[in-house]
Amino acid sequence: MSGRRWWDTAVRLDLVVYWAQVEPPPWRLVDYLGGVMDTLDGSHGPSFTFLPLVYQDDSQICGTSMRIEPAGRTFYEVTLQRL
Repeated sequence: MSGRRWWDTAVRLDLVVYWAQVEPPPWRLVDYLGGVMDTLDGSHGPSFTFLPLVYQDDSQICGTSMRIEPAGRTFYEVTLQRL
């Protein structure tokens, strides 16, 4: 985020997993998306949010897309947009 403050607005999150294996992944894509979303929000205590990276809470995600694409190596790409 280059020193910018986290977003308090609605967010769109798009996830593309580039998969280099012949077999499908051993996990469900929606579970992988959940892990990415949890990584980008803040840690929550009873009355505070600590160090969010992009947004405060998963509930700010108002739109998403996800897909798996074949590729020569395995990696993923996340695109975020303020709504």
